[in-house]
Amino acid sequence: MKVTCDTQIDVTPEQLWPWLTEPEKQKVWMVGVESNELVEGDGHSVGSKFQMKIKEGGRLSDYDGTVVEYDRPKRLGVEMVGGCGKKPMTMRATYALESTPGGGTRLAYEGGGEVPGVFMKFMMVFFFWMPKLMIKKFMKRLKQAAEAEAQAA
Repeated sequence: MKVTCDTQIDVTPEQLWPWLTEPEKQKVWMVGVESNELVEGDGHSVGSKFQMKIKEGGRLSDYDGTVVEYDRPKRLGVEMVGGCGKKPMTMRATYALESTPGGGTRLAYEGGGEVPGVFMKFMMVFFFWMPKLMIKKFMKRLKQAAEAEAQAA
């Protein structure tokens, strides 16, 4: 399963970067994120590890994450393992930021995952559209929050 989404945000890449990397800002636009705690490393380099708690379907799920790409303010990649099922799933997300004329940012998101078990893979055939809708909602919230903060400054 692979999901992509491009968004134009009217802030610079430097202004957008904290919205991708700071746990309190992540909670504003990532629906369901309850916490994101650094457990190893500095959080600003490849190999840093974090634990994220996400509310999924009324239940709190644990995810163990690792920063796999970090090039401020151009590219961020994370991999997370966990979820509410009996078997953990693996998810990857990459955020690529590119300056645009006029001081904005083109944010390209690419995500994907591996769901465990034959039943879950079968279900994804029918519900493949859900992750795309979720990411579009996240990107809309991210755009609104980052632009509102920039206008207030």
